Amino acid sequence: MSSSPRWASARGARRLLEVVAEPHLFTVLTTRARHRFVVVVAGEPPPGLVADYLDQARRPPRWPDPAQALGDWASTVACALRGAGLPIVESYPVGRHSIDICVGDGIQAFGVVCDLHPDGPAAHIDRHLALLDAGWDLTEAHRSRWQPRLAELTIDLTLRLHGQPVR
Repeated sequence: MSSSPRWASARGARRLLEVVAEPHLFTVLTTRARHRFVVVVAGEPPPGLVADYLDQARRPPRWPDPAQALGDWASTVACALRGAGLPIVESYPVGRHSIDICVGDGIQAFGVVCDLHPDGPAAHIDRHLALLDAGWDLTEAHRSRWQPRLAELTIDLTLRLHGQPVR
């Protein structure tokens, strides 16, 4: 009986190479991590799935294309936020829903919902709950509340992005 761990054996190394060469097994390997997936590589990997995976991981993903055109009020809010120098993405797709405006990037990003869902109140609530379940931090910025106070909304969202308390 060998004292070395199974993964260190020649048989274990062959099995690992089989796993990373098989697309379905490689998918299982890379999607089971709950919080983090770390790959340690000594040298350049051989051509194949691992090399492609590492090449893709080296490049940040691009922003998705807008899900739909913004309404008038959401466009006004987006213009004000852009004018204040905030990084925004309009009509950010999330599953079958979209967020009117995504402010910030990375873990500091949050969503701004400006318009009611076009399919009515039940769809609006469904979207809101689905986005919250997906981990989004949302701010409601509806016209009925903020139109006469657009500058105040812009300041509040700027403070929020920079981690300062909002009035």
